[in-house]
Amino acid sequence: RDFVAAFTGRAGVAPQLSEAQAYDTAGLLRQVIGAAQPQDRDALRAALASARYEGVTGRFEFDADGESQKELFTLTIRERAIRLYEPPPANTDGDDGRGPDG
Repeated sequence: RDFVAAFTGRAGVAPQLSEAQAYDTAGLLRQVIGAAQPQDRDALRAALASARYEGVTGRFEFDADGESQKELFTLTIRERAIRLYEPPPANTDGDDGRGPDG
């Protein structure tokens, strides 16, 4: 929420997913470079491979193959805007909503 407020205040519009991902990419690089102070590409690659980062789009890290491991989320279109999907609250009355024929 701090990111959204800061971005909106500065840019005059709410950030889209791409802006949040760019912010996290810069944050990850800042964290890795600040901590490991790599002096070449190989050292940067190694530092990134062991990095864990908690950003505005969630937590992520890299697997042994260098692939990003990130918490998944689902987007939906609501009110003519792309939004994070939030499932409805769980039904606690035992009715699964499928009707009498299930």
